[in-house]
Amino acid sequence: MDGLIAVPHEEGLSILKNELFERIQKFELIDSNNNVYYSHSIHSSYFDNDGVLTITLIIPKENHFTVWNKAVRIKSDNNLIIADIQTPAIQFVRGVGGTQEIKLAVSGEAGVINFKADEYITDSELNDLYISPINEKLSQKALLGGSASQLFKVKDAVDTNEAVNKGQMENAIEAKRSFPIGFQYTQIKSAPAENELLQIGGVFLRADYPLLWTYIETQTSLLKTEVDWQTENLANQMCGYFSKGDGSTTFRLMNLKDAFFRAVDGVNRKAGSFQTDEIISHKHSHTTGHGGGNWGTAYYGAPTAIADDAQNTGLTGGAETRPKNIATLPLIIAK
Repeated sequence: MDGLIAVPHEEGLSILKNELFERIQKFELIDSNNNVYYSHSIHSSYFDNDGVLTITLIIPKENHFTVWNKAVRIKSDNNLIIADIQTPAIQFVRGVGGTQEIKLAVSGEAGVINFKADEYITDSELNDLYISPINEKLSQKALLGGSASQLFKVKDAVDTNEAVNKGQMENAIEAKRSFPIGFQYTQIKSAPAENELLQIGGVFLRADYPLLWTYIETQTSLLKTEVDWQTENLANQMCGYFSKGDGSTTFRLMNLKDAFFRAVDGVNRKAGSFQTDEIISHKHSHTTGHGGGNWGTAYYGAPTAIADDAQNTGLTGGAETRPKNIATLPLIIAK
């Protein structure tokens, strides 16, 4: 904007040089019909470092003016007009206003005051000429509440003051996880947390747990078809493998409900493989023997040998072979 000219009235010229600083008292807002629609006292006035008289005024943001502002009028303590400063056309509606600064530099011949708009800019000019157009363009890109029709993309941030996109945020969150997706463990508690699933053979939608399914897909040695999974689970009453589910929308977790865990041996046993219960080879000795012969009041002849009888011990134990144990939840990080 070119330099705006503040033209003083006759009364203002008489006090401009010597009394201007002391006598400036109030300001008025002038509409396009030259009517005063708001008046208030000046907040402060001072000379800046360049010796330019600076006037600070405050236009309350809670006011709602629908008229178009044309000028700001500066007046003295005895209500004389010091200067009329032309402004860009603006409406001080609710939320617009605040602190405004006007700089009056006296130059040229008597009777003319140059308002240095090329060197200084008021808050209203800043809002009208720059901030409002920027806000308007931003509102077309992203509404406060969001809009599917006004989405925009953000490139990967490089500098510290750049915005990050969704992908970068997800990667940053994933890197900060205490446990990664797919981490398996047992824990003693009443129920799984929000980001955990219980591994007792349940079926889940891939769409509900996309990160977990992505992880499972990479575990090729632990992933079976649904038919193979069911066959092993039926035979062993447990299964240390994942299933592809229906092949398109679901997957199945391991069934570790009754499992005891044992480390792989590095030779014959691989992760997830089943091993049946077993008792190490051993024996129990229990033999009953006795001699034979004729017995009475007198003994006749030599005793006759009778073969030993092999007998079994009585039954003992329960329905399964197991060590002492504590019940836990077999869990996997799903989200």
